[in-house]
Amino acid sequence: MPKKAQKAISANDVTMPAPVPDIPAPVRVEDSAVAKSSTDRMVEAIADQLCMIVADNYDIRIAVDADEENLQVQKLTVLINSLLENVRRNIGSLSELAGDLESKVQERTLKLDLVVQGSNDGVWFWNLDNNTVEYSKRWAELVGLDAEELTSIEDWLTRVHPDDEERLRAALREHLQGVKPHLREDYRIRHSDGTYRWMWCRGRCHRGENGRATFMAGTQTDVHRMRSIDSLTGLPNELALMAALDDMITAGLSFYAFVIAVPRIDAVNDEVDSEELSSLRRAIAQRLSSRLPFGADLAHLSGDFYAAVVPREVLFGDLEEIVISPLLSAFEKPVLTKRQRVWLDITIGATMPIGKTGHTAADVMRDAWTSYRAARLRRVRSNMLSADQIDAARSHANMEQLVRMALERDWFVPHFQPIVDISAATIRGFETLCRLEHPDQGIIMPGDFISVAERLSVMDQISVRMLDRALDLLGEWSTRAAPYDGLFLTVNLEPQQILQTDLPLRLEKALKQRKIRPELLKIEIVESSVIGNFETAARQIATIRAMGIQIALDDFGTGYSSLEYLNQLSFDLIKIDKTFVDGIETDGRKRSMIKMMSVLANALGADVCVEGIESDPQARVAEELGIKFAQGFLYSRPVAQSQIDELLGGTTGVKRRLA
Repeated sequence: MPKKAQKAISANDVTMPAPVPDIPAPVRVEDSAVAKSSTDRMVEAIADQLCMIVADNYDIRIAVDADEENLQVQKLTVLINSLLENVRRNIGSLSELAGDLESKVQERTLKLDLVVQGSNDGVWFWNLDNNTVEYSKRWAELVGLDAEELTSIEDWLTRVHPDDEERLRAALREHLQGVKPHLREDYRIRHSDGTYRWMWCRGRCHRGENGRATFMAGTQTDVHRMRSIDSLTGLPNELALMAALDDMITAGLSFYAFVIAVPRIDAVNDEVDSEELSSLRRAIAQRLSSRLPFGADLAHLSGDFYAAVVPREVLFGDLEEIVISPLLSAFEKPVLTKRQRVWLDITIGATMPIGKTGHTAADVMRDAWTSYRAARLRRVRSNMLSADQIDAARSHANMEQLVRMALERDWFVPHFQPIVDISAATIRGFETLCRLEHPDQGIIMPGDFISVAERLSVMDQISVRMLDRALDLLGEWSTRAAPYDGLFLTVNLEPQQILQTDLPLRLEKALKQRKIRPELLKIEIVESSVIGNFETAARQIATIRAMGIQIALDDFGTGYSSLEYLNQLSFDLIKIDKTFVDGIETDGRKRSMIKMMSVLANALGADVCVEGIESDPQARVAEELGIKFAQGFLYSRPVAQSQIDELLGGTTGVKRRLA
């Protein structure tokens, strides 16, 4: 069969599959061998080209003899080329899509890398199926290691500080168990140089269809500076100081520890703006730091308090000469701000050298603070802690706990000391005094707990309880016959209680509820109740006296303005302090002073009571001077409520002395 010019038929020549030509008439049997041979050749040629197409990424098309009369072959050729074109287009689209996806992945990876690099965080990935952990190079750098050295979760956790390890393990476990949605924990981890650094860890796990965690990933951030450096002064903070103390104690090193206060800086707070104040505090830190020997550590605690730690090994001389004197002299010159020169001073509390003796960092700082408070009490610029100061501080701390417990458990009880009518030789009333009655330690006297209660600002609570107990007792006496009928009680109130505007109303209500005659209650106040609040105190006193309640001025003569207040205020009873009574049997000047006070009080319509009568000669002098009332150990010490009946019944010494 002669060959004719061939024309390639491709999918580019058509935009859609060509119309299917009419199906030719069936081939006669006698012609089938020839037709089959020609068709086989064409199919074989097409198959060969298809193999080449597959190898060439579909970038060619099928070509057949243009004069080929076999319509089925031509039809097949057109269909194949059309399909190839669609495949080529789809592959092109997929290639373009793959390129876009790869570009986006690269962009997202770049952004993620920039974020991680910018945050300077270390990254970790924990495969829980095989229990292996991949650590980034930065994660390893944070602890001074190579990433190749770290392969497991224990390589991480065993480096965590012993005080933080259990907490971090618990946080990991709680997140993996689904108790917490995220892992967020800070902790200290050991660096390869042996020091501990503060880190902040965040992470989250992925869970399979069964809810079980399969892998977990997260970051680790170095927050050591944030946690250990004071942003204002640039000095280590208290957290860093405590860690350094722990390290020194563990190493068995001896050192001195100091608390340094700049008490007068509060006075300039209102005179300088915040920027100047910050600059002032930085200057203070620099001055303190410059006066410490090399090798010593300075830290900022809080407010205007600093701490210093000086190892014994850096001291080449006397502590006073090498450390304390230079620190005290640091502020002989003023500190300059933008607008003024500020003169400051410091107070130093120091502890003795501490070695490996079972102390903790908290113990060291407690002793340093104790030494500082001792310096303040002694009004000295520096103090070295002594054993006596430690004992006193511990006793004070124990008493603080005891006072709080006594309030909670109602251990504060009233005791009563008789107030005697000297001339009539009878008990006319009692002063209500507070005692702390411990179930094991017994009676604790006011001298041991009053100052502590005042510092804790709970004396008003104690005073209210004593007032309630006294009112209850007066209410009980009001239902009984003589000698209880007509007995009065005096109750000491705190200065702040006198100034409470609702006090008169509360007193009036309490008296009515218990059916007590107002004149049987005497409120004792001291001079400090009036100082600084004279007008308010005067109104309160006038209101209370108008109700029939009597007012007594206690410790008369010990203040600076007693006579002035006596002139301006009205009192029903003046109590002369024991300091004037001591020695009156031999001291003529004291007798004259008491006589003068008595005449003045009587002229103003007030009775007089002398306190602290301890001997018969003192009692006789008081009677000779015309004093009406007296109280003291000569008659009776303060007694519990249960003993009052014995005093009034004459079975004790007080009755015999009056007889």
